[in-house]
This record gives sequence, C-alpha cells and structure tokens, in this order.
Amino acid sequence: MLISKGSLDLINLTKLTDLTIGSSEIKIGLIDGPIALDHKDLSGIKLQEISKKSAACSLTRSSACAHGTFVTGILAGNRNSPAPAICPGCSFVVRPIFTEGQEMPSASSEELAKAIVECVDAGVQVINLSIGLTKQSKGNNELQASLDYSAKKGVIVVAATGNQGSIGSSVVTSHPWIVSVAACDLNGKPIDQSNLGCSISKWGLMAPGNNIQSLKSDGGYTIMSGTSVAAPFVTGSIGLLWSLFPEASPNMIRFAHLQGGRQRRSLIPPRLDAWYAYLFLLNNFSSSKLITERGKTMEQNEQKEERTTEVAHLSVATSIPEQNARASVVPQICGTCQKSLESAIASEVSEATYIYAMGKIETRFPSISIEKEFAQAAGRGETKGLTDRQTMHSIFSKRENRYLARKICWVMTIEGLETYILKPRDPGDLDLLLEAIRSEPSRNDLDVVIGIKGPIAPPQLCNGLQVPIVFFDQV
Repeated sequence: MLISKGSLDLINLTKLTDLTIGSSEIKIGLIDGPIALDHKDLSGIKLQEISKKSAACSLTRSSACAHGTFVTGILAGNRNSPAPAICPGCSFVVRPIFTEGQEMPSASSEELAKAIVECVDAGVQVINLSIGLTKQSKGNNELQASLDYSAKKGVIVVAATGNQGSIGSSVVTSHPWIVSVAACDLNGKPIDQSNLGCSISKWGLMAPGNNIQSLKSDGGYTIMSGTSVAAPFVTGSIGLLWSLFPEASPNMIRFAHLQGGRQRRSLIPPRLDAWYAYLFLLNNFSSSKLITERGKTMEQNEQKEERTTEVAHLSVATSIPEQNARASVVPQICGTCQKSLESAIASEVSEATYIYAMGKIETRFPSISIEKEFAQAAGRGETKGLTDRQTMHSIFSKRENRYLARKICWVMTIEGLETYILKPRDPGDLDLLLEAIRSEPSRNDLDVVIGIKGPIAPPQLCNGLQVPIVFFDQV
C-alpha cells in the first residue's frame, strides 16, 4: 500500500478518499481495453456495458486486457488492496476500444470518436482516456466533433498526453475542453516519456505516473508507468468531488481542479491538488445547501437501488442556470443567472469588504458572439495601422459602441494571475476602465483599484473565469 499512498499524498488525494468512496450516481466512462472482471479486487464494481464488445477479457494475458485492468484498478479496485482504488463507489460505463490479440493496443480516431459519443449518450459525467494519439489527419474531424459533443453535453473528458517524450499536442490534448494529464514521479517532476506542450500546460494537469501499483490481469498486482497511469488519478478526483458536490455544474468541477495552476508560463502543467479543489468547492456552496443536497442524494440512492435501468437518465445539473452552463463551452449568461448574480451582489455589498489592489487591467471576451460583435465594429471603424489596444480603445470610446464596453470582461491580473473581475459601482465610471487600455503598454504599468469585494463570478459571466467580482469606486 506504500506506493499507492505516496502517489495519493503527492496530489493531496488521501484526505479526499477518507471522506468518500464515491457515489453510484456518478458514472465514469472507461474507454480502454477489456477488463479482467474475475479479479478478486473488482468483485464489487458497478459496471455497465454499452457496446457489442464485451467488457470482460477473453485473453487474460493480452496487452489490451492488462492495460484496461490496470487502469480500472486505479479507479475501482478494493480499498484494502495495494492499488490506489480512488473511487470504487462510483459506477463505470465500460466501452472497450482496444482489440485483444494485438501486441500493442491501438484503435483508429474514428473508433475513438464513436466510443466517446456512446459514453456521452449513456449518461456519464466524466470519461477517462488513457490513450495517447499520434498526429494524424484521418478521422480527426470525427474526433473533433465528438469532443465538441462532450463539451456541449457537459461531460468532462480526461485524456493522457502520450508517452513519446515529445513536445506538441494531438487533436485531443489541444481541445480546450479536455483536461490533459502528463505524468510525474513521486518527487513531482515530469517523467522523461511524458508528452508536454503549450495546450497541455494551459488546460492540463500533472499526476503520478511512475512506478504505480495496480491490478494485474491474471491476478495479483503489477507496476506500470506512463501517462495512461496518470490520467485516472485526475478522473478519480473528479469522481470523488462530484460525489461530494452532486449539485455542482461541470464547469465548476472542472474549474475547481484547474484553479490551482492558472499561471501557465512553461510547457509543464501544474500538479493536481485534489484537496485544494475540494476546499474551493466547499467555499462556494453553503453548508446548509450541501447537507440538503447530500440528503437528497442518499434518499435517491435508496429509492433507485433496484432501478439500474434509469441510471443513464440521471443528470448532475439541478437548476436551469447549470443546465445552460452545460450547453456550450462558451455559454451566454441567462436571465435566471443574472438575477442570481444581482441577488448575490446585493447580499455581498450589504456586508462590504473593501479592497485596495494593485495589478494590471486587461480585457477578455465573455463569449464568441461578443468577440464577433467587436470584430464587426472594428471593421466599420478607422482602425488601419492601429495596434490591437489602440483599436480596442478607439472602438469602446465611441458612443455607439459603449454597450460593448459594458459587456466586455474587465479583469485585474496580479503577478500574471487573473484575480478579479471589475465592475463599476457607478456606470459613469466606465471611462476609468477605458483609460486603463494603454496604446503602448510597458512592463512598469500599474493599475490601482479601490472598491468592494463581491461574490465569485458564475462561469457564464466571463467565459468560465470564476474569480471574485470587485465593484470599484476608483481606478
């Protein structure tokens, strides 16, 4: 158990596993090889098959069976075994993609795309892809479409970065919705064979992937290394947190995991911090709501114990705003969300917490539609020869375009980290933000904001960015 405990401690997952074994309401899609279901440490697995390919191995000693069994053991093994056994209480939808008999398990992009869509349609909340893709063009369009589909449905996809020891991304790891996972050793350093890259660093995490112990397909236990091993650590953390916070939206769960390392200035992604993600969610939901929701979940579990056919229709979204958040990678803020935000603002302002912050004010487009509106406005204006910042200042300064300046996200970064979303308490103070757009910015520029710290922004407000809102009096 020592190897597994060390890997769990490295990513602060041990305390989370002490809180829960996972809820059967949380369904995890396993797109991998078949599984040795007769292994004694998988006797309690809650499993659903969704394809003609059997979830059980026919060739126990095949590479496909060994790979599928090992990855499954990290997530669903017996808690008293040497395997990590992160979330054995969750339900698993098994969609084998590797064919037994191959010396090296492989599958086409088309087959992977089909498997992703089938898992999404089966009602999973998260998909584990311990699969490394090479850069290929055939089937990439189908694969891209399947990833877009998972994003639209709010299904989080966790994918291994691959083990070629190269710099760069595949069609999977470059997708902005995917949580890419690189592998590290027990000192937190990337292992040599782990693929790295800019998009992996921007939207990914690092997890233990060196000398990890899990289940052996022909019985007993074995040790493996690689990004395939690292991915289920992140998947398991997501499964546990969603079990504890069933009312959280997919954007909230994903953001909680990525929040700890938003400053991406290298090719190496930050290491997963599961306890940080737990505390982030805990601080964004009231205790009374958590107790109520957990009580409902326990009651539903008891009522639906014999109704397994209905599991595919369950949804973690419990409100209209959250369903809207699942509808798109770049969702629009809905009327209900806006009212909730205004209510939260009124509550926060009544208990004012004044702040004095120094950093840099930058702009972000809250959605693709606003970005397109800005581009159209720029096309109508005299912007030839202007820099991007000069163009932005010119467009926003015109009266007919002021509505765009109000819709844009004004973000304060402190030491490179997006820290606050800025809102003027007096609408007339919008000019103060416009003055912060310098036509020729320098490294020594510094903005000072004085105002009231408000609630955490909902993900629909600024393209998924969830940081405190500051209602400023002065810039």
